[in-house]
Amino acid sequence: MLFQELTPAAVLFICAIGLAFYGGLEPRKKLFAIAILCVVGSATSASTAMLALRSKIDINGGTATLHAGFWKAKLPTAALVNAGATEEVSDSLRKRKNGMSSRGVNAGWFEDPNGKRVFALSAGRTPVLLTTNSGFSLVLDQSTADEIAQCVHSESSR
Repeated sequence: MLFQELTPAAVLFICAIGLAFYGGLEPRKKLFAIAILCVVGSATSASTAMLALRSKIDINGGTATLHAGFWKAKLPTAALVNAGATEEVSDSLRKRKNGMSSRGVNAGWFEDPNGKRVFALSAGRTPVLLTTNSGFSLVLDQSTADEIAQCVHSESSR
């Protein structure tokens, strides 16, 4: 998934290299265009890599902490015990409050059409919406939701 997200940045860098060898522009304009392409490509690469490297879920004691890049959400693990998973995700991620969404990658805070806050941490093809009783919902990949359910179940059975 990470390589798929980095493809646009690679295309921008290839365009910059092609522009460097193109002889039809004056040097100052060429340098400016190459700089813009490289800055945009670097920013895209950095944000994608940061999101991939800093996304994690910690379950310690009675608290679950979800990290998605710059964004973080905390909730009691008891809120996840009876969280119902549905497949209706599309409308829940339409309005970004403090997050990002790019070709299947969703991270950060969103608002659903009813005004309820939604924290998203998904990058796969099977995102699910988990309704919790902690004031916000979660959007996770199906496999992540299943692993969290197993962790919460084993934590509560101790």
